[in-house]
Amino acid sequence: MPALEDMPDNDRLCHGDFHPDNILMTAQREIIIDWIDATHGNPLADLARSTIIVLGASGNSSRGLLPRALVRILHAATIRYYFKLGPGGEDEYKRWLPIVAAARLSQEIPEAEKVVDRTGGKWAVEILTDFGNHATIIVR
Repeated sequence: MPALEDMPDNDRLCHGDFHPDNILMTAQREIIIDWIDATHGNPLADLARSTIIVLGASGNSSRGLLPRALVRILHAATIRYYFKLGPGGEDEYKRWLPIVAAARLSQEIPEAEKVVDRTGGKWAVEILTDFGNHATIIVR
């Protein structure tokens, strides 16, 4: 995929499967579990992968629209907080989204289908950028 060739490399610890089900809550602290997919790479790619996992899984929810909407709102707040802690990189994160989604599609991961639209030879990823505001990222 030509878009991947233009993305910056990095050598940071990446979880590879970070989502709420992989956070163990104890009385003393939170523990991140399930490190089987851990690797080194670009943390913004890891964040994009988490986005695809979380938003895709929320589309599979059988609990109705309220939980899906709540997941999307909490995800948007989490992304805003992430970039508040470490400003910069928002554009690069958005460029990672369709690349990561394409990788998930190639693995036949069902949640990627909920987030990615493969029409007209384009990869389009819809993300919730703010409460109620959507953006579509397209890579040709």
